[in-house]
This record gives sequence, C-alpha cells and structure tokens, in this order.
Amino acid sequence: METKLLTSVRLSAEAKRLFALLANTLSISQSAALEMAIRAMAKREGVQ
Repeated sequence: METKLLTSVRLSAEAKRLFALLANTLSISQSAALEMAIRAMAKREGVQ
C-alpha cells in the first residue's frame, strides 16, 4: 500500500468552489479529485 502524506495547500475561493464541485460531480473525495487532476495534468504535459 502506498504511503499517504499530509499536505496543505492554499486555494482561491473560485478554485476551492470548482474543486468541491468536481469531487461532488465525480462522486469521489476531494483527495481523489486532486490526485486525478495532478496525474492528468502530468500526463498531458509529459511529466513522469
């Protein structure tokens, strides 16, 4: 099992609103939505 790390970030009010809506729309936790967004962006940008 992968180790989870406690991380803190600051978001604008609009980013926080969109973040919550995205997680709710996908019926996943905000943590899962953030993981998916990071992985999708990394893949799109060719970051490994």
